[in-house]
Amino acid sequence: MLDYLDSSEQDICTDFLRLAWASVANTAIVPMQDLLSLGNEARMNLPGTTVNNWMWRAKSHDFTTELAQKLAHLTVLYGRTSK
Repeated sequence: MLDYLDSSEQDICTDFLRLAWASVANTAIVPMQDLLSLGNEARMNLPGTTVNNWMWRAKSHDFTTELAQKLAHLTVLYGRTSK
């Protein structure tokens, strides 16, 4: 998979985001945790457990100008702008 993505695994979340945006699918959806390049601390749930699941929430400071610019660049690059 790393070969297909041409990834060094340094920023695998961005690599998967790029892969989703580059797909021919009409809609590309990625988990917010991947969009923000977060780790295990931002897990939504832990399979096999019944407590403390679905507690993670994005914070306003998670949404930076840098992130907006990265998303805008990929959106234009892969033709995902509204027509």
